[in-house]
Amino acid sequence: MDLSSSVTFNKNKIESYGDRSFKINGKSFSGSVIVSNKGTVNWNVSSFNEIKLQNFTDIISNYGNLRTLLIGTGKYHQFPDHELIKNIRENNLGLEFMDTGSACRTFNVLIEENRDVVAALIAF
Repeated sequence: MDLSSSVTFNKNKIESYGDRSFKINGKSFSGSVIVSNKGTVNWNVSSFNEIKLQNFTDIISNYGNLRTLLIGTGKYHQFPDHELIKNIRENNLGLEFMDTGSACRTFNVLIEENRDVVAALIAF
């Protein structure tokens, strides 16, 4: 899906997603990604079933004072088990699970508002 009409310069914005890839600030990324205002890196998760607590521990430690974490669960909205959510929220972190398209759009809105947000997005 093309989101380029919402692109603002000087901010890390998601321009499009689909076909197992993302376009972020003019650069294409194949597979799942972690995106923040500081940059974008590939995420070694290809399906929702691969998500483990360690994935989030790594994200939290790599992004310092993170306040909001969006998880794009792929084509469909999926929920993790309650124990995983409980462990992640112990870090006083705003956490939202949603389908990847919704996570892309939400990320763009929050970045536009200069919010400290990271999105971990599973490609579909």
